[in-house]
Formats: sequence, structure tokens, C-alpha cells
Amino acid sequence: VEIESLGGYNSSEPEEPSEPILMVNYTVDNELIITVDPGIHMDYGLSYPLTYEIEIPAGYSDLHAYKSHSNRQEWIALTEKSSNDFFNGIEAVRFDYTSGLAYVSASFSSETDSIYIKICDTKNENLPIVYGRICEYYDDRKAAVTSSADDWADSGDKIWYQSDEAFQITCRQFRKYHLWLSCGIITQYCNAATWQNIQTQLDSGYVEACSHSRMHSYGPYDDPLGEIAGSKQDIFDNLDLPASFKSGEKEYVYTWIAPANYYDDIVNSLVGENKYLVNRRYNWPFDRFAEWNYDAGYFHTIGISREACPIWEGTTDLSDLNSYFDEVFAKGGIYHVMTHPYFLLENGFNDAHYAWEHLEYISNKTNIWYVSVGHLYLYHYLQGNEPLTISVPNSKKRIVPEFVLDQNYPNPFNAFTHISFQIFKKTRVQLSIYTINGRLVDVLVNEDRDIGFYSVRWDANKYSSGIYFYKLDAGDFSRLNKCILIK
Repeated sequence: VEIESLGGYNSSEPEEPSEPILMVNYTVDNELIITVDPGIHMDYGLSYPLTYEIEIPAGYSDLHAYKSHSNRQEWIALTEKSSNDFFNGIEAVRFDYTSGLAYVSASFSSETDSIYIKICDTKNENLPIVYGRICEYYDDRKAAVTSSADDWADSGDKIWYQSDEAFQITCRQFRKYHLWLSCGIITQYCNAATWQNIQTQLDSGYVEACSHSRMHSYGPYDDPLGEIAGSKQDIFDNLDLPASFKSGEKEYVYTWIAPANYYDDIVNSLVGENKYLVNRRYNWPFDRFAEWNYDAGYFHTIGISREACPIWEGTTDLSDLNSYFDEVFAKGGIYHVMTHPYFLLENGFNDAHYAWEHLEYISNKTNIWYVSVGHLYLYHYLQGNEPLTISVPNSKKRIVPEFVLDQNYPNPFNAFTHISFQIFKKTRVQLSIYTINGRLVDVLVNEDRDIGFYSVRWDANKYSSGIYFYKLDAGDFSRLNKCILIK
């Protein structure tokens, strides 16, 4: 078994990965299976839905889409939406019968690394479907809008650290317009009351908890690890993050907001090592996706489109804010408005009318994706990696693989997991388990099998935690998948 040929543990290794992050497969029952690399799943959670463009046969109407995470789970009907509906970041389906397309938005579960999708007619029969792509934006929207705010804290020797009340007001204003606000928290300057107020805003929705360091140092940092890794741990220790920033019991902070815009090689390395996805700095205008930084293991630093604020290079000119939004929208870009809530409200709520009027101007449009900074780049991380398609049906006849090996369930797992496979002709089958070093440790199946679906239980009680590989050999077919044992 040439384990080395599989490439790195996940895509954030120094060089570009040779193996795909996602794989697309089909079953003989016209079901689409999308499987993610288990290491990537563990690193980033993937609880935010991606939108998959799927070709549907012509001449149909009144179709229904379903998802599952295993062939042993019940099918869940996806809520149908239209292009006239306002919705963001939910699991749903939108049918475009004129173009022969379905836009299926679905997220991964903590229990498995796979999503099963089927589309049924009025007789509840599965239709032949063809995977197309992951849409650039959620629900194939024209443009995206995201927002961020800096310096949430309530103690310290700088005036802008006294910002707790201002953040609460600002969060409520953004939420009023259904706009996400990604908030940079200075964790060591938050007292118990501040943490509780942050939690209240998280629970109320449309708020992302981002790390803005522990001390807001101007750099170079005396304790880089504490500022970058420690601040993230402070968020985990003091907050219960929303479901879209969790996978099972594990929580995720995707966004590092650079304090004082500071950046050096140490920061670059530690941001990637600690599994942040993106480093937001203050440079602007910036209205596109950043590219993945293979050396550092996260996206290249991003900037903002405009700051709505009366300080530094911010603007209080409503006309300028609105016209630049129009410019970004016209070219299908990403509009990123940010602010410093303390200075936004320093002279009173009414003096910030330009900001609130701008929020009203950019909000509640059905052809725009409204999203947090972290989810924007979580989505783009997968969308930017073209899946490997195992079998591709054409418009007339489906090309069915001779064998299918599913992702094990559950994964990661403790002690027990199930491995499923399908064979479409009678043949000799061997299902084996290997360590990450390629050492054979178990053989689960080694016999002739007839056509059919099989599920095999692996008891891993006697093995230590780590990454394992299970390999299916069936005739001329051979396939290797990863699984993760955690005790």
C-alpha cells in the first residue's frame, strides 16, 4: 500500500496538496455522494452549507430534494426556496426548471464525512442527476456582503477598549438589517460582564466571534503564541459559539483580525498553525476573494472595502459608501464594510445616521449573499478546490462504477465504526485496515461476494488513536480512504 502517494494530512501542509479535498460519487439508485477529507473536516468543522449546482432532467416540475449523511440515516427533505425569497446560510434547495438546474445548499454533519443527495419526482422516484460545481457564492448569488468591527473589550488603559456598550448597540443595528457582524475581541481586556454580553449577542444571531489578540499589542509581540493561540483559547473558554461554528463538541474560530494592522513572518506562521482561515487587516479597498497561501496554511491576508467611521481613513460620507457598494455589486464582488463601534457611537447614536442609512441601503437584497467573514472563507476554502468525480453520467446514460467505497460512519470515531461498500459484479473482495505508515493491522473481509451493498463493523478497541486507512480490493478495483480514531 503506497500510503505516501496520498499526500499530506490536510490541505494546509506547505505545498499544494496532490489529493482532492472533496470527492463526488454516484450510487446505482441515482444518489449523489459528496465526501470530504476527514482531516479537513476535523480542522474546520464545515457546518456552514455549500451550494451544489446539480443538473436535473428536462420536462419535470414539482421536484423535491433530500439529504442524508449516511445510507443508514433517514432522508431529510430540504426546504424549497425561490429566487424571490430572502434567505442565507441555511440548508435549502432552489429549482431553476428553465435552465434544468437545482441549487442544493447542504452542510456536513459531525457524524460522517459524506453528504448524500437525491432529487425525486411526484411519484417519489429518484431522478438521474449530474453534479456540476460548487457555486462561487451561496445559492449562486451575484455578490456577497460581509462586515467586521474591531476592539470589543471593557477594560484597559486605552479609551477605545471601553467599547462593550457600543458593540452591543452596533450588533443590534446590524442584526436589524439581517447583516452579519464579525467582531474582533481583545480577550484579556474582557471582564465577566463583557463575556456575558458577547454571549448574549452571539445567541441573538448574526454575530461572529473573532480573535483580535489578547492585549492589542502594536508588535512585534512579546508573546506571539499567547496573542494568537491564547486569544483563540480564551474565546473557547468563555463563550458557547453558535452551531455554525461547531462540529459536534468542537468549536471553531475562523477569523484573526490583526491588531493595529501588525503582520510579520511569526504572525503569518502562527495564524496558519492555529487553524485560522483568514487574517483580516485594514488595507483597502479590497473586494475579492484572497488566494490560499500554501506556505502559511491559510488565505492570504484580506482587507476591507470601506470603514464607516469618523477616524483614521474611515468615512462618514453616505454617498461615498453607497456608490462604492454599487460598484462592487455591479462587478459581482465582495463588499466588506467595517467599523470601530466606540468611535461610531462616541458622539451619540444619532450622529451615526450615515452608518445606519448605509446598512439599510446594502441590506435585504435577494441576489446578495450576506455572510460572516469566517463563513465566507470557510465556504471559499471548499469551493476553491475542485472535487474529484469518481463517475460522471452523461446526458443520456449514467456511467456506473463497478464498485463504490463509502466514507466510514461515524468519523471520527471512538472504538467502533462501520465501513460500507457496493459491488456490481460477483468478485473476490478484501477489506483491510492500515496504519498511517502503511502497516497492515486488520483484515475485515477476504472472500467472494455477490452483487450488493455491504456494511462491515470495525472494532478498534485495541488500537491507539490516530489516522488509519481502509482499503477495498475487488477484482481490478482498489480504493483507499482515511478514517480517524479518537479515544
